[in-house]
Amino acid sequence: MQTAAGADVGEFQADCAAFATSIELPPGSYVATAVLIDDAGNDRTTPIDLNAFHIHDADELTTPIDFPAGSFL
Repeated sequence: MQTAAGADVGEFQADCAAFATSIELPPGSYVATAVLIDDAGNDRTTPIDLNAFHIHDADELTTPIDFPAGSFL
């Protein structure tokens, strides 16, 4: 994940069984991609670009991510 200005924010992982993750971010504009990985850390999908988003003071943002069948390796 990066800020809209290109500064690296980090990589975030969650167990697949959770089907969700929560990430706390300071206010700002962001861009991100999502990819599913296996237990060994290998990509199982091509990266999916998320729409750019902006976090305000106490925002809670929910972003569904759809991995189409063609994205699986």
